[in-house]
Amino acid sequence: MILWITLFFSLMLSIPCIQAGWAEETLKSMTLEEKLGQLFMIEVRPELGSEHLQEVERLITEHHIGGLIFFKGLMQQQVELVNYFQVTSKHPLLIGQDAEWGLSMRLTDAPRFPKNMTLGALQKDALIILLGQEIARQCRALGVHVNFAPVVDINSNPDNPIIGVRSFGDAKRKVALKGGLFALGLESGGVLACAKHFPGHGDTSVDSHTALPLLEHSWKRLNDVEIFPFEVLIEQGLRAVMTAHLTVPALDASNLPATLSRPIVTDLLRKKLGFDGLIFTDGMNMKAITNTFGVPQAALRAIKAGCDIVLCPPDVRDSIAYIMGKIKKDHVLHNELNDHVLRVLRAKEWCGLDQARLVSSEGLHERVHHADLPFFKKALFQEAVTLLNNRDGKVPLDKAESVFIIDVGGGADSLNQDNKMYCALDDNSRTAMNIIEKSFDYKVAVVRLFAASKEQSFFGKMPSLSPVVQELLEGLALFHRNVIFVVCMSPYVLQHLPQYPTIVAYENDPDAVQAAMDVLWGRAQAPGVLPISL
Repeated sequence: MILWITLFFSLMLSIPCIQAGWAEETLKSMTLEEKLGQLFMIEVRPELGSEHLQEVERLITEHHIGGLIFFKGLMQQQVELVNYFQVTSKHPLLIGQDAEWGLSMRLTDAPRFPKNMTLGALQKDALIILLGQEIARQCRALGVHVNFAPVVDINSNPDNPIIGVRSFGDAKRKVALKGGLFALGLESGGVLACAKHFPGHGDTSVDSHTALPLLEHSWKRLNDVEIFPFEVLIEQGLRAVMTAHLTVPALDASNLPATLSRPIVTDLLRKKLGFDGLIFTDGMNMKAITNTFGVPQAALRAIKAGCDIVLCPPDVRDSIAYIMGKIKKDHVLHNELNDHVLRVLRAKEWCGLDQARLVSSEGLHERVHHADLPFFKKALFQEAVTLLNNRDGKVPLDKAESVFIIDVGGGADSLNQDNKMYCALDDNSRTAMNIIEKSFDYKVAVVRLFAASKEQSFFGKMPSLSPVVQELLEGLALFHRNVIFVVCMSPYVLQHLPQYPTIVAYENDPDAVQAAMDVLWGRAQAPGVLPISL
């Protein structure tokens, strides 16, 4: 399968040829200050208002910043800002965005697609290529050239607090295959795919946004598992990688975070794995870095480690001034600067920025939300639905059976009716008993789980069930027995559920819920395969 996808990648990535020489000629014309600015991609946060946006403009004009990464906002607003900043900048800007499940990860009015864990359940893998192409189309419509996706971390630790459902699963070959297909879709659509987080963030128990994780595996294990998806994607022609803020003693005995480690970035990623594309740092404003290192010093360390672009530095001016002082005294660093800038410029050339910078805002909403999009999204969720523990064939239900539906944690249409009750996560034992008692009047109790704990992580580990949810599940198992679960949340909740027939929809999305209910009532099959082992 890996050989097949490698050959497929080679055939499909025949992107139209770029004009040779633009990157090299642009590099020759640049001042030292312009070159250094190309190595920084700074945040654009429209919600922070005009003062923040004016500072972004000043950084572009005064320090020749090479790229922008957009965060929260609306599509029309982003297009207007992209065009404004592109006109402001002497050199074309490389625009990046986190769009792991589409631009809705950052933009509230953009289409939302399934997360990676849901895609991990798909068996029709060609759909993942189409999804990557569709997300690339939407990115280019908004002037975005780099999607910081796919996540190819193998979520081998169920207690991982930050990766979780952002991963395709816990099997290395599945992660490599599906990550490769997603990258193929993006890059065949003219958007740089950026695989993250090298050398692998899947078996960590600390969130690098808040502290510095430690990965203690041996070189053999790292090479066989964590690094495997990156190696496969690199062989397939991947154009960008993001480093992880975590320490890996087996790869660097100095215990520097991977982002700041030359043995990891240059010796392993660049030389051993032969990666010649762009290397981005993870956000340099994350506490895994800022709690331990000075901001300018960390930016310099990242560049000296081999990173091409410093992402989201918290103090850009100080970092540039500090690094400029070092470059003027360091001949090796000066030479390496040219290598970094040339890679950045070649990426811009590949994206067509040597030809055109601006994007049209005319009819933007209609172009992004085209008529076929709802059907495509529904198909993705329908192909992912997974049926477990159906040994007695209780699913699908007979339409003549009396069914009591219990919604836990809120859903798209949760309300109390004669044959339906809602259980909030902060309800008490009396509520649980009321629900259980009412269920006795019905032959089947269907429990739809949208959330199971108020402390639930948005991405990562599944915390312990709230007391009322635990009492409800235990009571139903003890007194009712004829129970079916519909899981519209992280599949890691399965480890807390009794062994009853279970339909896994993976997400609390109306299309996911509908797909699961279609399976429950026999209107559709459940073709998905659980992407994790429990």
